[in-house]
Amino acid sequence: MEKNSLRLLIVDDEEAARYGIRRALEAFGCEIAEAGSVEAARELMGDAKVDLLLLDVNLPGISGLEFLQELQSGNQAEMPLVVIITAHGSERLAVQAVKSGAYDYVSKPFELDDLRLVVKNAFENIKLRRENLSLRRRIEIETSQRGALLGNSEAMQSVRALIDKVADTDATVLVRGESGTGKELVARELHERSTARSSGAFVAVNCAALPTELIESELFGHEKGAFTGAAARRKGKFEQANGGTLFLDEIGDMSANVQAKLLRALEERRIERLGGDESIPVDVRIISATHRALEEEILEENFGADLRAPRRHSGPGDGVCPTVRGASRLAAEANRTRGSAPVDGIRLARQRARTSQRDRARRDHVRRRRAERHRYHRRANKEKFGDCN
Repeated sequence: MEKNSLRLLIVDDEEAARYGIRRALEAFGCEIAEAGSVEAARELMGDAKVDLLLLDVNLPGISGLEFLQELQSGNQAEMPLVVIITAHGSERLAVQAVKSGAYDYVSKPFELDDLRLVVKNAFENIKLRRENLSLRRRIEIETSQRGALLGNSEAMQSVRALIDKVADTDATVLVRGESGTGKELVARELHERSTARSSGAFVAVNCAALPTELIESELFGHEKGAFTGAAARRKGKFEQANGGTLFLDEIGDMSANVQAKLLRALEERRIERLGGDESIPVDVRIISATHRALEEEILEENFGADLRAPRRHSGPGDGVCPTVRGASRLAAEANRTRGSAPVDGIRLARQRARTSQRDRARRDHVRRRRAERHRYHRRANKEKFGDCN
């Protein structure tokens, strides 16, 4: 049989018994050591790790059961499997040993085939433990590398690469994707991978689920008596997320009034509670998400172009990342994607100026077209019906 990496220690005060056990188990190909007492066993176990311990109950000085209890009180991760060897008629002690943590027992005199079977089963148990530990370590490593986003396809690797680019910055991020595709997972991943923010709170707000009259109080808080039912001062989500990350889900559903206050908070990093006049500094990273096409919302004047790419005055290098576009969609479809998937990815701060300029140009163009249509219809009606004046 091939040599394996398992190490077995026989602890028995009878040399003939140790010799017989060694000869019976040599076919397993493991490393076998012998000890005639607990003291000698301790010394051998201190020199090298032992996987399986064949331990006689009746030993000079410290008994096998006492040594078993000593092992149980130590480091469980380093403890070997223990097979107790008892004399005939001492099965009660063996059962007690198994209850105390021994893997199994054999009674003298024993058949060699019975001993081999017990040792074989013990070795298989040890191998399973090793495989389990190895898999757990692999999972921990993979989890630390990929976080909560499952899958290892090319598309998912692209998503993680996009996240890695901005996770450790303080950039404001917009995650775009259809409802139910995992936008909050992307936001949490950005938070967890941030060295500066991961120790802080991650506060999520669903803007679509809150009534318009309540969302301002929910975000910025309120003072006592600010409105009917405001019995006490209440901190808003901005203050709760101070030092961490604020996730604004479905930001496209936010009213124009709240958009304006949010823009000011993004630009100045200060807020005012509803009903108060104190300007409160906040240190919050904003990650927002939407399923809406914000370009169309901007053209229809339902969403502020400046809010999509706000200007920041915090200092050099403190840029804005407008979009992680399609990241959550790829996260949902990763396991179905094959081959190369196009990724409309992260737009870094260099796009901010031209994005805002392009949006303003589109808006002005729409306004001119509307004005032209209005003048055309007025002229047509005047020619058809005459001047009413």
